[in-house]
Amino acid sequence: MSSLSLIGLNYRNAPLKVREKLAFDTERIEHFLRLLQQDMHLKEAVLLSTCNRTELYVYCESASCHADLLSALLHFCQVDPEQHSHYFYKKTSKAVIEHLFGVVSGLDSMVIGEDQILGQIKNAYAIAVEEGMAKSYFHKLFHQAFRVGKRVRNETQINSGAASVASVAIELSNKIFKTLKDKSILLVGAGDIAQVALMNLAKQGANRITIINRTLQKAHDMARPFQAQVRPFSELYKAMQDADIVITSTAAKQPIIKTELTRDLMNRRKNRPLFLIDIAVPRDIEPNIRDLYNTFLYDIDDLEQVVAKTLDA
Repeated sequence: MSSLSLIGLNYRNAPLKVREKLAFDTERIEHFLRLLQQDMHLKEAVLLSTCNRTELYVYCESASCHADLLSALLHFCQVDPEQHSHYFYKKTSKAVIEHLFGVVSGLDSMVIGEDQILGQIKNAYAIAVEEGMAKSYFHKLFHQAFRVGKRVRNETQINSGAASVASVAIELSNKIFKTLKDKSILLVGAGDIAQVALMNLAKQGANRITIINRTLQKAHDMARPFQAQVRPFSELYKAMQDADIVITSTAAKQPIIKTELTRDLMNRRKNRPLFLIDIAVPRDIEPNIRDLYNTFLYDIDDLEQVVAKTLDA
């Protein structure tokens, strides 16, 4: 008898150093879904991977498939099962549906009511459709989830005080400095998170913003409405030399800001304070950088403390 199952981890039960090992970009999701289809003969599967969660939804022959799914996931990510298996939660049948509806509604987000998760789940579902791994059962389930997410946002006040991880990063910047109007701010990355960060910076009156991205045209397109400056990725450390705040949100698989290069940078800055906010998973900035004098690094788990007020409300 076929069964609906879920294995996953999120920011509540797995630290960033674990989540980044199990993060998937689109190409890796496609590859993993193909392996599930070939090796485990699953009927349907959707893999959701965001900065705060990795979840695998499957429609399989037996509810006892959890162990095999977890083993396949850990093997694909090349992590030690003994050290990582305990971070995962497992759900079946109705509990999977309740969990999915909670996630798509923003109830399970670090920032309660945030809107980005709805688009992220739609994207995960679209990838599964493209790979032939979302069929009749998941068509019905996920479209119903999208309707639930839309109704929750239209008929309740859940997102009245909502924010996103990017907007929380800007809130943190405001806590560090009384005003952002005279601060030099460097955005590294030009994806959805960076765009939200840019909009929130503009609302706070920030007017000395520079954008760096590997694809220069994408940076120019993002910068134009806000009259922000653009520099090529090769000038990353030169741009950091003038910055007060650096906010990173790239899709790089390895850190792009290195400790030793930043040490040299701080010498050239004469140790003028540098605030770094890394909202990427995997991380863009080597964590040891926080040990450098007058260098202050905040990652996505640090932002959870800023979210506390929203969560209480």
